Amino acid sequence: MLEKIENSFRDLISVIQIARLYPDWHPQFKRAIDKAYLSLEEVLREREELVIGIIGEELAFEKEIFFELSKTTKQMILYLKDRGIERIVFCRGMENEELNKFISFLITPKEEIKTDAQGYLSFLGIKNIIVGKIKSFTDTSLAVKAGGAINYLSVYENSLDKISHSIETVLNEQELDHLTLRLTVNDVVENLLGRHQDFLNSAVIKRYDFMTFTHILNVSILSMYLSSKLGFAKN
Repeated sequence: MLEKIENSFRDLISVIQIARLYPDWHPQFKRAIDKAYLSLEEVLREREELVIGIIGEELAFEKEIFFELSKTTKQMILYLKDRGIERIVFCRGMENEELNKFISFLITPKEEIKTDAQGYLSFLGIKNIIVGKIKSFTDTSLAVKAGGAINYLSVYENSLDKISHSIETVLNEQELDHLTLRLTVNDVVENLLGRHQDFLNSAVIKRYDFMTFTHILNVSILSMYLSSKLGFAKN
């Protein structure tokens, strides 16, 4: 199922890119929109709705973050965020025409849209596609999922910054703030013990960064996880 969802994300991004190059009557666009629609429809046969989220510069579905896809589609992600779109909800019953109008909306210059994005979609008669910012979620369960992901990413990023600073302090032979470092490590431990899977997912968010401090933090997270599975006490 997850592979189908990632493919639907990929096909959607592809048709948006193609729509910026070709008019809607062009065969290239026709093929791309049909492929994207079939991908989304396949997912929606098994789910009532499909929610695409943008967290930072990453594409996400529930608690899954698609790192590789996000790297290859970064410019499109930034394009969507610039238009105030951080989440897209596709609902079961969506028709090809609705998707076509939605893609046309996405490539319409911002200055030509006189209302908010969702208001404009409603004006176009699009009922089964909802857009907005993550903070404007009306579905509580979705807000919790998105908020949870943001929280763990935020803790992880904050830990990286503080540990990086601590290591630089040691390397520069300056006085180390032991209390701050201890609190940072404690944050990692508490989050790992509380919801280890979410925090383990966060450990790969900087996998493209081979700086020493990132390696140290990732090894720490994995070591603590294995230790907890072996029954070691927190201390």
